[in-house]
Amino acid sequence: MTTQGSNSKTLRTNNKRVILWKLFNNGPMSRIELAKECGLTGAAITIIVRELLDSGKLLENGERMQRNPQGRKEVLLDINYSGFLACNINIERDRIHFSLCSLKGIILESISHTVEMLGIEFLRINIERITRGYEDRLLGIGVGVTGAVDEETGELLDASGLFPNGLNLREELGRYFEVPIYVCNNVKAHAKAIINDENKNFVYIKHGPGLGCAIVVDGVVLNGHTSRAGELSKVRLSSSFAALEPLVMEVNLLAKTQYHSIKELYDAYLSDSCAKVVLDDGIKTLVYCVINMCRLIDPENIIIAGGMFYNEPTYVEFRKQLSARDSEVSAKTVLMSEETNIKGVASARLVFNKLFFEF
Repeated sequence: MTTQGSNSKTLRTNNKRVILWKLFNNGPMSRIELAKECGLTGAAITIIVRELLDSGKLLENGERMQRNPQGRKEVLLDINYSGFLACNINIERDRIHFSLCSLKGIILESISHTVEMLGIEFLRINIERITRGYEDRLLGIGVGVTGAVDEETGELLDASGLFPNGLNLREELGRYFEVPIYVCNNVKAHAKAIINDENKNFVYIKHGPGLGCAIVVDGVVLNGHTSRAGELSKVRLSSSFAALEPLVMEVNLLAKTQYHSIKELYDAYLSDSCAKVVLDDGIKTLVYCVINMCRLIDPENIIIAGGMFYNEPTYVEFRKQLSARDSEVSAKTVLMSEETNIKGVASARLVFNKLFFEF
């Protein structure tokens, strides 16, 4: 992590961020250790730590003996993990997930609904329901929604029919809640949540129920001029073909078979030739587009999640087809564990990054 800017206010904000991030990743540390690890003077550490203690972000967490011949006691500092919570909302085409998350990504409360009743009033009721009793620790609300979003304003540019295009979701929810609200494309929110020092250049692809994608370069999610960068789903294979997403959407794959649920279709992949043909066609088309995208941006990793990727046989087939083109793709394919529960924490991470760590 580097410090940028020349005025004292910017430098102090960046130094606070460095200290918080160091404690978040390494656990409790003394002031002496922080000064050494962060490259700051003892005087600077004293001032900044006092500000962080006063703000409630840090706690003095007991004592231990110094690791030196004098053996004097040193006070340990740690993040105040219990003092701050964020409301996480993940809106997809078929379901909406509400959760209340801690800084450590622990989900305290959660609710999931189908989207039939989706609307501002529906969001308000469920946010109030899931945050009831925690209002004094609620830092903010993060909303991840399918489609293009202007993150600066909170306006939904293309909400895939879930909301009217042009709706300012931040303003609408802001009528009811006093805490800050952040709105982002849900897949981009997922990508932001998995960026770290070892994972800064990757493509994140989420399948099911539709298709979402985010491109991360040097630790930054690309938005583009109109907030539509990374829309793999809109790629057209030729002038005579539709965009990619309709060819791999779960509902459209299902419609080509006699099955009644996508789980039945995935389960039949190895036993039913019709199911195999339908899914293989979808996999082949997706692999073709992923390869072309990788040629353009040269990512280190391709991180995949959801849908066909969480069905072992179709995941194996995707890897097989991608591996057959190894000479064209140098990126490593990484399957995100279902246990990560990225839907339940990603938008909350937006809140913590903005308001706690001040990224």
